[in-house]
Amino acid sequence: MKVFFMALALAIFWGVVATYFGGSDKTVIYGVTAIFLVVLLGGLFGGVVYRMWNGISVNLNGELCQATVRSVETTGYWLNNKPEIRMRLLVHGQGGASSEATLKVYIDLADLPKYQPEKTIEVVRSREKPEKVVLKEENFDELQQRYRQEKEKKMAGLVK
Repeated sequence: MKVFFMALALAIFWGVVATYFGGSDKTVIYGVTAIFLVVLLGGLFGGVVYRMWNGISVNLNGELCQATVRSVETTGYWLNNKPEIRMRLLVHGQGGASSEATLKVYIDLADLPKYQPEKTIEVVRSREKPEKVVLKEENFDELQQRYRQEKEKKMAGLVK
């Protein structure tokens, strides 16, 4: 709802400014519509796209870890009949060090039993930012292999 009102406010602002500076009616209407739609759609779907890209990038170059689920709660958001859940995790790194992490992810209803408190799951932790944790992708090994090949090419000077 917050995104809707922000989009509406920016669209109205554009309409007032365009009218004040002598814009034609078409310019004002098209501008208001375009700004409203861009801000609304960006606000609604931008977070989903960012989280998907973030998950792929961490799976590319992150380290595989085990994590114990501490708590699970729904956020109230749904995407394609999948609830978004927030999990508090205790991530067990290599070498025995553990750290807390919070993860928000859309989960199939059938998979919810896998993510109950005290269950152990596989996650991937970012090497650059250890507080970034994502669920292990099904094609994790393939992503890691592709990342290593690209890194080797860069080291050899074949890719810029």
